[in-house]
Amino acid sequence: MRSRAARSATSPKADGRDELLCAFDEIRAQRCYVSASLRQPLAAYREAHRAGRMHAPRLTRRQRQVLELLSQGLGNAQNAARLGLAESTVKNHVSTLFALLAVDNRAGCTREALRRGLVE
Repeated sequence: MRSRAARSATSPKADGRDELLCAFDEIRAQRCYVSASLRQPLAAYREAHRAGRMHAPRLTRRQRQVLELLSQGLGNAQNAARLGLAESTVKNHVSTLFALLAVDNRAGCTREALRRGLVE
């Protein structure tokens, strides 16, 4: 059985032809490729993460409200009732918050929000 290496490339649509050809070369060589226009922001993000200097993400007013209630231990149904929203809308906000804070559960979300000063 022949083994297949994972191949991946990340490149914005705005990148030119030369950048795209370079990406194809890297993929053919079974290496990952990240566009030059993305390398600096990605490196800065990694460094900030390693150093514990993650910037607080910009949240909408509604995301801040959901995060505040979530950090108080309220569930989606309770949050929905307090905010006058459908429970599915609150679930969507919670999922977005998980992604923005790079966590996968409510406790992690609260902990990360506290660490970043998003809630008190």
